[in-house]
Amino acid sequence: MKSKRKKHQSSDTGMLVIFLLVEAGLRKTASLLGRTYNEMNVIVYYGIIPLTWVLMLDYILSFHWFTFGFLCFVVGVLTTCGNFTTFCDRVFEKSVDFLLAFDRLGSNYTSTSVWICVAVPFLVYLVLGWLIFM
Repeated sequence: MKSKRKKHQSSDTGMLVIFLLVEAGLRKTASLLGRTYNEMNVIVYYGIIPLTWVLMLDYILSFHWFTFGFLCFVVGVLTTCGNFTTFCDRVFEKSVDFLLAFDRLGSNYTSTSVWICVAVPFLVYLVLGWLIFM
């Protein structure tokens, strides 16, 4: 599937390096698991990361309904999505559209990807980790 994003636009070398490292990690993991890049991206950003957040939140609250609810949601999506690859391609393209929307604010795909897909999850992990260990 041809992507709408422009290839690696960033005037910030640091952002580009982070973007390329994450992309390479996702591509390598996808290859090792026999998945596409889009599938791996969706599995990580819409599955694994949110699952770890609800697990941490449930641990903090001594309440396991968030994890149960999330897993029920995932099972529901997986049983109704049809072809998993096609589903992941659609979700990935919608994610690209979302990230490209920030171009209107003076950002670019590469920098926005790093902020939203790396920095924000890192900050969420910091807050949740702090709440667990405080």
